[in-house]
Amino acid sequence: MVKRVSREEKLHNVVVEIYKKMYAESTPPGNWDEMMESGETKTDFFFDNYVLSQERSDAIIEDVIKQYKWIKKYEVPKIKTTIYLGCSPRFNPKPSDDD
Repeated sequence: MVKRVSREEKLHNVVVEIYKKMYAESTPPGNWDEMMESGETKTDFFFDNYVLSQERSDAIIEDVIKQYKWIKKYEVPKIKTTIYLGCSPRFNPKPSDDD
């Protein structure tokens, strides 16, 4: 008997895929699976140790979402909110105009 995967599980898997790509491109690079296995992700504010530009973060999210045609338009904000309020790498501080 084949187990049917719920829509929530599918969306969760999309979020995890986005995290994997974000951490792979962050500074320093991180391997999401190894971070989960080692327990690093259970440490408070572990994500502050990794940096990725907001522009690149947005691009990764958009690229992954485009891969899955089954994602409904109304689900996209939910995915983005989950990523941004979750444990994504922190954004590079923007240079000020004074620099």
